[in-house]
Amino acid sequence: MDTSMTYPNSISIEEDGDTGSSDSIEETGHTNHQSQCPDTSAIGKKKLPPKATINMPGKKRRLSSEVWDYFDIIPKKDPNDELKCRCKKCGNEYSAESKSGTEKILNFSYMPPPHNGVALAEKIYSLASSWGIERKLFAITLDNASANDSCVAILKNQLKLKNSLICDGMLFHVRCCAHILNLIVQDGLKEIDKSVELIRECVKYVKGSQTRKLRFTECVTQTSLDSKKALVQDVPTRWNSTYRMLSSALYYRLAFCHLQLSDSNFRSCPSLEEWGRVEKICSFLQVFYEATNAFSGSKYPTSNLYFPQVFKIQLKLSEECNSSDDFMKRIASQMFVKFNKYWSEFNLLLAIAVVFDPRYKFQFIEFSYNKLYGPGSNKLVKVRNALFDVYNEYVKISNTPGASSSCSRGSNEVYSPHGAKEQEDNQSFDILEEFDQFDTFEFACGAQKSQLELYLDEPRAKRSSHIIVLDYWKAQQFRFPYLSKLARDILCVPVSTVASESAFSLGGRILDQFRSSLSPQIVEALVCTKDWLFGDKSEGSLNMNLEDLTQNIMSLNINKDEVDATIIEDSNSNVVNL
Repeated sequence: MDTSMTYPNSISIEEDGDTGSSDSIEETGHTNHQSQCPDTSAIGKKKLPPKATINMPGKKRRLSSEVWDYFDIIPKKDPNDELKCRCKKCGNEYSAESKSGTEKILNFSYMPPPHNGVALAEKIYSLASSWGIERKLFAITLDNASANDSCVAILKNQLKLKNSLICDGMLFHVRCCAHILNLIVQDGLKEIDKSVELIRECVKYVKGSQTRKLRFTECVTQTSLDSKKALVQDVPTRWNSTYRMLSSALYYRLAFCHLQLSDSNFRSCPSLEEWGRVEKICSFLQVFYEATNAFSGSKYPTSNLYFPQVFKIQLKLSEECNSSDDFMKRIASQMFVKFNKYWSEFNLLLAIAVVFDPRYKFQFIEFSYNKLYGPGSNKLVKVRNALFDVYNEYVKISNTPGASSSCSRGSNEVYSPHGAKEQEDNQSFDILEEFDQFDTFEFACGAQKSQLELYLDEPRAKRSSHIIVLDYWKAQQFRFPYLSKLARDILCVPVSTVASESAFSLGGRILDQFRSSLSPQIVEALVCTKDWLFGDKSEGSLNMNLEDLTQNIMSLNINKDEVDATIIEDSNSNVVNL
């Protein structure tokens, strides 16, 4: 197998299932690397003893997942201790806390040619079928390659024939927002302003020798600036590095001016007017930079972040298109053309998702469209109709009435214990503060309201509050059983392929010049096993030994026919992650 493969593109498929399941396992320690864990392929093939139960405050909860047939719950010695379980076969202890969820890599599969949309669709559908989830797919997130578009069209038609898609597939296709942002900004920055070139020369000059670095450090100290904030030298083809370069240069603006006075060879320091131009460009790019960081998250829901971030981008572009600065007006106009190309008809799921954030709800959509298009926009009516259509279909699927008998208006906010920061631009935008004062009409006036109407009529949480959205809806599942299911499925959809592409980076570390003869089945076993057992800890505290893991997997005598796949590779060595 070619060890020089690269993985620029990816597909992430979300299962219409419980992403916040507490029936989950995470390894907490090792006892014996040669131990053999149970063969989970036997799950569901034989009758097994009753599953364990967990004692919760005021109730006992039965563990429903079949995986618990192979693990014993370890009783807590102290109520504050972490809940753990023990493998019945190998004796290893694992974390059994609900935070150890199952959003996981299902397959890492090799794909032979041809690498067109038809072949990709067939491969993805076969992998989904092998897991029995082909009728539970909610959305698919991918970038803008033409083969991906045809793949989604084929998949959608195939799933529609089986009546497996919500709202006839209206929410199925999600384009990678991080990729679109990159295309928009790159198109606008084809012409770099002279002031940006000067900043680039300044950074190159300082980093050109150790003597200059020391001299610049002295200037930083004399101007009472923090020397730990290092200068960043950009890569011209990567706009985010250009933003970081401008941001760091602005911080050390006084140090550069001081260096100009003390070093006669330093002649590229920008003038006062050019520093002002750099500040404008940096402020403009900051909106895109923060949105890209928000979309690229892999450890928190991102779908509810889309609408607020894109609203700020569109508002910023509209303002700069009317700017008196010819340069800013020109690049904003170029970006706006690309913006309209990709997001004039965006997936309505990305607008609906913000409704399920209790800090924004539907009022934020109404507030945004009023700002951008004026009151009474047809786009607002379209989003509202789509929201109620999706909810009504979920109620219909549940085959029970959608009205809620509860009219409680109590607050059930779930706050982040660590104060997770919301991705927003506090320096250059005060538009969201105006939204804090925005209010609107009630959604229904009848005596009996649906769960959606009850939720929308309740007061919003403070926008500045730090809420874990999935935990919020987990707490609401008894008040709003149907609505919480819809919220769970929508919030779990990633708006970028960044999380999927991290698996490709892992694949590149497994297949290198010293380990190039592994079979596709072993590569898949290594990638999936590492993800399932260690998750995020595999890159940090556990620092798993790859050679030991390889030896363990080889000792399990994995049957080649029982492993579905390994690396899906297209014509440009691209990979599909299911």
